[in-house]
Amino acid sequence: MIINQRDLRAFKYIDKVRIALPEDVATAINVDKNTEVNRLRLLSKSKYIIRWKPVYGKKISYSLNTLGINKIDSYKSIYHNRSVSYIHNIQISHIVAELISNNPNLKIEQFKLDSDFRTKRIKMYHRPDILINNRIAIEVELNRKSPSRLKAILNWYQSEENIKKVIYFTPLTSVKRYVSNKVGKFNASSAFLYEL
Repeated sequence: MIINQRDLRAFKYIDKVRIALPEDVATAINVDKNTEVNRLRLLSKSKYIIRWKPVYGKKISYSLNTLGINKIDSYKSIYHNRSVSYIHNIQISHIVAELISNNPNLKIEQFKLDSDFRTKRIKMYHRPDILINNRIAIEVELNRKSPSRLKAILNWYQSEENIKKVIYFTPLTSVKRYVSNKVGKFNASSAFLYEL
């Protein structure tokens, strides 16, 4: 499905209000209500937005899904912050389940979300989403990150002599581009990219 400028305006409006009625979306982006109702239905079938069925007589409403979030330009998506951590947990769980089913003897450590933090503004300390046998790190990257943040994370991996491989699972073009450009600059680690 091709996403047009009108769809992007609709995504940005839905992102702003978090959950929206079709007629409100149509008014906000200045299009005919019936046309927008049909378009929103198609977008929900293509998984760009989530269609919420009426509850207790209320009307159908829509919120953004991960695909819709990734299409908008906003780096400060209100809905994004709430939904991505949930989706992030699910993706990590799927990867761990797949790893264990293929090799039950793997020693897997799974860390909490939002594990990056700065201490005394001096040094970034990073914990992988998944660490296998203390040697292979897996990152599930659903958030847009600035090049400086990605550089700090990759530099941390390079400084960790025990970690020999870093695997990134991401649907984000910017992350894929940055990590693939830095792969050859690793000393102790190798970086690999996988689609989600």
